[in-house]
This record gives sequence, C-alpha cells and structure tokens, in this order.
Amino acid sequence: MKTNRKRLRLNPIIALLSCVLLLGVISCKDDEEDLVTPETAYVSLYHASPNASGLDILVDNRQINSYPFEYSENTGYLRFYTGSRDLKFTPFNASNSIIDTTTVFEDGSAYSVFVTGDYPEVEALIVKDDSERPSEGKAKIRIAHLAPDASEVNLLTSSAEDPIIDLQSYKTASDFMEIESGGHDFDVTDQDGNVLLNVDDINLSSGIYYTLIVKGFVSPPQGNENYLSAEVLVN
Repeated sequence: MKTNRKRLRLNPIIALLSCVLLLGVISCKDDEEDLVTPETAYVSLYHASPNASGLDILVDNRQINSYPFEYSENTGYLRFYTGSRDLKFTPFNASNSIIDTTTVFEDGSAYSVFVTGDYPEVEALIVKDDSERPSEGKAKIRIAHLAPDASEVNLLTSSAEDPIIDLQSYKTASDFMEIESGGHDFDVTDQDGNVLLNVDDINLSSGIYYTLIVKGFVSPPQGNENYLSAEVLVN
C-alpha cells in the first residue's frame, strides 16, 4: 500500500494572502511608537472528503485561495487572527457553502481543520494541536480517522501486539501519543484486528509531531478511485 509523507508546508498562494490578512492590522500611531503586532493563531487546512471536488476557502467572507483546494491537499500552518472566526468552504468558483462554521482561535495556539465526509454530507473537524513536548529521544504521533466507510481503527507498530492508539472513530483525531524516534512500520487495523493498511518505512525524528491520516473509501462509489490510504504529515 503506497503511503505519502508530507510536511505541513505553506502553499505560496495561500501564504501570501494569509500574510496580507495579518499585515493589514499592523499599524503605528506615529513614528515614535512601536508597531502593534496582532495576536496570532496558526491554522492548517486539509481536504479529506474523497468525493468532493476542489474547494474555495473563505475566512470571515474573504477568499484565501486562488486555485482549487483539492482532495489530499493541505495548506500548512497559516497565520490567523485570534478570536471568533467564520470558516466557509464552497465548491470552487461557486457561492453555495458546503461548510459554514465559526470557531474561536487562541493566541499562540495551533489548530488543524480537516474537511471530511461523504459529499454532500461534509463537515469541518477542528482540532487543537497543542501538546506537551516529547521526551528526549521521542516523537509524538496521532491518528486522524477521515475515511467515511471504515470502522473504528487502531494504530500499531508492526513489532508490537498492543495498539499505540485504539478504537479511533470516524471524524475524530486522537491525542498525540509519545513514541520512540527512529524508523517504524505501522499497521492500521479495524476493530477486529484485520490489517487495513500497512504504513512502512516512516522515520520519526526526535521532538517532532506527526499526524497519520486515514482517508478514502474502503469501497469507493462507481467512478471514484480514492481508495483507502494513509498519509503521514509533519506538524
């Protein structure tokens, strides 16, 4: 089973627009006063709806992307105003919202927003990413279950009998769990212990956080080829 590994990196188009959103509120009253830096939260967005088309992303009714936000794409961490923010997702170049939600972002905190669901029943799973730093020589990993027709899943290393994370439900993300750094082969199993995915040759660096995303369909609808797969992101 092919597994992708991606770093949560800034899309240049979205990054530019996110900077503009913040720079607009940096000001000074006169030449003698310091610049006023706004409070900032860090928000990543990931498209995990396996049968939804490309999307537009709107923050407080301002579109922040120029190109379609496609399945399996992520923005990396963008800088957002803190406080209550309205997030909308619409089909690309359309006006009808498929997701319209409001959430509160705190200064200095990091968040992941996963677009998930079997279209048109899509939702935004919003998770706060803050976690204590891993111990010396350890990394942290979590699982985000975003596969619409998969049962609860477990995450195990291939060399262990007990799960690192067990019985993770669809449309949820686990806490970050500490794990030895270095190379690992992972198995994603169902609630009966059957292996759904092999996620091999993943090297975890000490002090780094990772998200293993389970996405796609166990049994895709006709014409859809987004089969069950896994992707490891570096937070």
